[in-house]
Amino acid sequence: MKSSLLFVVFLPFLFVSIFAQETIQITDISPDGKSVNTYPRTSNLQGLVIRTETAPFGTTPAWSAGLERQIGGLAFGDYDLDGDLDLAAGCYFSNSYPPIPEYNNMIFRNDNGALTVNPAWFSDDSRSTTDIKWADINGDGKPDLFSGNGDGSFAPSAIYFNNGSGVPTAPSFLFAGQAWTVGTAFGDINGDGLLDLAFANQGNTTTPHKPIYYYINQGAGFNQLPTYNSDDIMITNSIAFTDLNNSDLTRRQESFTVQTTGNAAFHLSQTPVTKIFSVTVNGNPTSNYCWDPVGAFVSVGGAVPAGATVVVEYYHVKKGDAGTAKWVNFASAFYPNNAGVIAGTPTWTVGNTISQKGCGWGDFDGDGYQDFVIGGSSNPHVIYKNNAGTLSDSPVWSSTISPNPGTQELIVNDVNNDGYPDFTTVSFSPPRVEIYLNDGGTIPTLPAWTYIGASSLNSIAYGDVNNDGMLDLAVGTARTPIVLFINQLAPIPVELTSFTADVTDKGVLLNWQTSTETNNREFTIERKTGDSDWNSIGTVPGSGTTTLPVSYSFTDCSLLGVTGRATYRLRQTDYDGTPHFLKPVSVEIDNPASFEVVGTYPNPVDASSASAIRIKLPNEAGVVVKVYDAAGRLVLSLNKGVMSAGTHDLDIQLQNAVNGVYFYSVEFNGKFGDGNGIVQSGKFLILK
Repeated sequence: MKSSLLFVVFLPFLFVSIFAQETIQITDISPDGKSVNTYPRTSNLQGLVIRTETAPFGTTPAWSAGLERQIGGLAFGDYDLDGDLDLAAGCYFSNSYPPIPEYNNMIFRNDNGALTVNPAWFSDDSRSTTDIKWADINGDGKPDLFSGNGDGSFAPSAIYFNNGSGVPTAPSFLFAGQAWTVGTAFGDINGDGLLDLAFANQGNTTTPHKPIYYYINQGAGFNQLPTYNSDDIMITNSIAFTDLNNSDLTRRQESFTVQTTGNAAFHLSQTPVTKIFSVTVNGNPTSNYCWDPVGAFVSVGGAVPAGATVVVEYYHVKKGDAGTAKWVNFASAFYPNNAGVIAGTPTWTVGNTISQKGCGWGDFDGDGYQDFVIGGSSNPHVIYKNNAGTLSDSPVWSSTISPNPGTQELIVNDVNNDGYPDFTTVSFSPPRVEIYLNDGGTIPTLPAWTYIGASSLNSIAYGDVNNDGMLDLAVGTARTPIVLFINQLAPIPVELTSFTADVTDKGVLLNWQTSTETNNREFTIERKTGDSDWNSIGTVPGSGTTTLPVSYSFTDCSLLGVTGRATYRLRQTDYDGTPHFLKPVSVEIDNPASFEVVGTYPNPVDASSASAIRIKLPNEAGVVVKVYDAAGRLVLSLNKGVMSAGTHDLDIQLQNAVNGVYFYSVEFNGKFGDGNGIVQSGKFLILK
């Protein structure tokens, strides 16, 4: 990992003597009531950004809301169906000081790539919202607004069904208030294609602990009471669905029509989404898009024309398993899905009862399985590896924390569009938003970008506000207005329409095609296997600047000793030396079915040069090589010891060899010279 230059930038404000400022003693309380932050606030204090050179966001918010509210949740969704993403904000009530008495939920409309400063929509009701989400609950193709509510009085959660022109200001449906809900997740639990709902709950001072509630969709919505709940009763603050062993991942294709030129954001019917296979516009593949795995939207960048057909092919979770984060004295845990029903008790826990909050799933190492990331509360953030359907007993990654976070939320997104999931956390106190960027399967322990708020922070959400195909970041606080940071990463100057990898007899054949290129000097092909770093294995010249489709290919012949998953990516380089990484592809390189001697090369060989015998091993094996001259005399004997499964080259060089034919034998799994293993033979020719 190369080191990055660190920038520390204060957002502009006037420095004056502290004695000349009016100070106010502020008390903020988190949405779950568990955290209190008291601090002096001066009238001119603003935020602070710390960033590295790879960070996707700058140092100054591009937008700020016009109202101060206590924000319990944020979510981007196209509520008015005009093809761009609006911002919903759930507001909560607490005994903070100075008090903020208004806590109606809000929607900030997106008008031509900019959010309205003041809300375009207020809910009629105020129910202390701790989580808010968009989802197509009744299956009519329109995103509905869900408000997860909770306080000490167990305020009921609510649904606002989309009527085609927006959502009503009064709730369309109210759940029975039975708990202080602090986290929620949509997903298809029973495999019927409808979105079900899970509530992560806590109690109040009278009844402090509550089970997890599961609501099964009845076709057009939910019953007021849970369909069932977990057997354990505790404080669960976050819940997220996945398919741990990939047994029920489902591939789906959905088609949309662009209504307004340049507005091409669409909601998928299913969530969570684990992979986008392809996005096409009028049949032409595009790579200029972003997406959200939980919000389940896809936003295509650029001036996509009105009337265009956008087709999205994706993987989603069916019969989802549940990962949860728990508060102190309880262990964060995993609950499997057994034939469409979430187990009442967990089959895996973190093995400790430290305080954790916020969780999510992402294939961080690129092996095809979703790993589990959990946010720390006065503890590091941690990742548990998914080993083909089994979570590791201990974390494979931990963040370097300073100061200790008070995590409120954790979300997983591909923030920089490189094909690898990143994750972002928001901490109440100290008030920080931190982005951990995934560098091709490796996540640094320090964040690439940090926003330190002027007041306590509660919520974060990603959405493409300016319709450029890149994710922008909204931050909600416990007091000051919501702010928005616009993604500043430069668009990749190559429009990649396809990138495939196929195993052939000669190696792995890579094919890719571009539709346009601008100042494209070259492609560097990089490969990663297992836990290794990325290695450059070749280059292919680019086509400079062109608006015509161009096809490229490259064969990776350097696969000696490589088995299992191999991942490839393209590093595109401009004429000025600026690099851009394109989304990766992976293939499985199977072990040979049997022991095999492929042959020698070169053949014939010059007496002063070395020859090599290429062998294939289906599994670990001891290998012994013997070489004989034409008279049957042993001229070379090599014990290579135990070698790993895969393809290997065995170098052989005969000192003072004369011209003629030589014979070799390769013994697999036999002790040196005992002749009890599998023996294969061949010959080669030496010429001076």
